[in-house]
Amino acid sequence: MPRTILLFCLSLLVSTVFGQMGMPKKEKILHNKGDLKFIQCAVCEEVAKVVHRTISDMRKELAPGKKLKEIDIIEKLEKICKPDEDEGLWITRFDLVERNRQLQLEDQGAYGKCKVECQTVAKACDNVLGEHDTDVAELLYQESAKRSQLSQLLCHDLTDVCNSKPPKLPKKGRPHDEEWIEVDEKELQMQKLMRDMQGAGMPGMSMYGRDELQDQLEGMKEMYGYGDDYGDYGDGADGDDSGEGEAEGDDQAAYDSVKAAASAAYDSVKSTVNSAVKGAKDAAAKVSSAFTGSKSDEL
Repeated sequence: MPRTILLFCLSLLVSTVFGQMGMPKKEKILHNKGDLKFIQCAVCEEVAKVVHRTISDMRKELAPGKKLKEIDIIEKLEKICKPDEDEGLWITRFDLVERNRQLQLEDQGAYGKCKVECQTVAKACDNVLGEHDTDVAELLYQESAKRSQLSQLLCHDLTDVCNSKPPKLPKKGRPHDEEWIEVDEKELQMQKLMRDMQGAGMPGMSMYGRDELQDQLEGMKEMYGYGDDYGDYGDGADGDDSGEGEAEGDDQAAYDSVKAAASAAYDSVKSTVNSAVKGAKDAAAKVSSAFTGSKSDEL
């Protein structure tokens, strides 16, 4: 059993970098439909704020004399509601908090793990922006467009999510709540690296965090019957418990060793991927510089 877990662990680590086929897919987290009506207006107002700031930043990055294209605005808007994109990371900052029978968005001041509440905010974002990105882009193409104009267009004209006050929560509150968990800075960097690698033409990759890797190991432990009742699955005949305690102790020690090795290997993989991506970016920069220099010589 320890050998099986070790092989599984190593396969997971390979999957972390190369996305090998046949590995367990990360479970898809769904939004909570019941919460949408309570937060739809607040999310729309936040979307208007984020979108206006994002497009303003795009203009600031343009070379003098250049004008922002409408297609560039649309492409940026298409990523605003996706928490797994750089443009949609803002969604992970919010926790849904019950206060005075209202469900409110509360900015935690950092990026968090995207679980059910995060996906619910993402869904509310998509509800207002998803089908109206072209209309929003037309407004934002005008450099004079104000955030208040965008808010009016998106939350009152194109949709009616803010035309009335959000409903109050039931007196007994919501039947569920979710703890907001901040993402470790290293894990956040790793996620960005994986997105960069996917964008560079390496699709189908999955990144398992340290906690997810440990969860997979725990799952293997249960799958193979290892636990409090592990002695019941011994190879001996019924009633023959000779060596069971020793075997269980050995397996526990082996399992703990594999778990520790998995954690160390995970850190090593992150370092390797980081170096690989940095090397690729440096090489691309050199090629681009050489190409630019060649074009200048021709001119």
